[in-house]
Amino acid sequence: MKIRVDLLDLPENDLRASVDEDALDELANSIRQHGQLQAIGVKKLESGRYEVVYGARRTRAFLIIGLDRCDANIVDNADVSDSHAKKLIENVQRQDLTAIEEAFGLAELIDDGQADVTSLRRQTGKSREWVKTRLALLDLPDDVQGQLQIGNVSIGVALNIGQIGNDATREYYLRAAVDNGCTTNQSAQWLNNSQFAETGIISMQATDEENERNFQEPQVIDQKYHCFNCSTLHSWRKVNTLVVCGTCQDLIAGRRTEDA
Repeated sequence: MKIRVDLLDLPENDLRASVDEDALDELANSIRQHGQLQAIGVKKLESGRYEVVYGARRTRAFLIIGLDRCDANIVDNADVSDSHAKKLIENVQRQDLTAIEEAFGLAELIDDGQADVTSLRRQTGKSREWVKTRLALLDLPDDVQGQLQIGNVSIGVALNIGQIGNDATREYYLRAAVDNGCTTNQSAQWLNNSQFAETGIISMQATDEENERNFQEPQVIDQKYHCFNCSTLHSWRKVNTLVVCGTCQDLIAGRRTEDA
């Protein structure tokens, strides 16, 4: 059926977090020259408007070229989730999404009970490794996801830098990768370096803590001496030190013996 383009609403949770303006212009030019080759899917709203279920990029292209009406298929509410899945699979197969958008789309389908890893492999025609890699992108820190989303780093580089635990170190290497470029092998080396340094720091901290636990105040030995005069044993704290020569010491010692 034909639907007025000005009655179309783009989905609030569109899988595309960003739009490549150049690619969108190419799509608009293609539709301008060859017409709309595939209908979009829409859901009718109570307001009388239509929410786009799949075909959001084509809808944006319609707006660019000023198309009045477009071909659309009405999707029943019961089929919306299934259409959502079809939209994702269609886009993935066409390489219509960025890796981050693919990851969030796959996760959304899994969370909604629409698919598991095995069914996603079958529906997308992708390998298990491809699916697992996309899902692993969801665990990356926000700053790494952002740079991957806009194409400043590759998937391999993002996965390596994203594993760097220290925030300051990760930010340093991420900025270096964005500013100077980085291969997956180089980022793997950065990851190894950071882990080695982190291990060394942790080891030093553990050693310091162990030393602190084992630290004891030095014990003062209470040395005792016999008084030369009365022969009583006294602590060194109660004894006066006299500077005498050996001859006089012998005389004092002899006198002490006689007195005894």
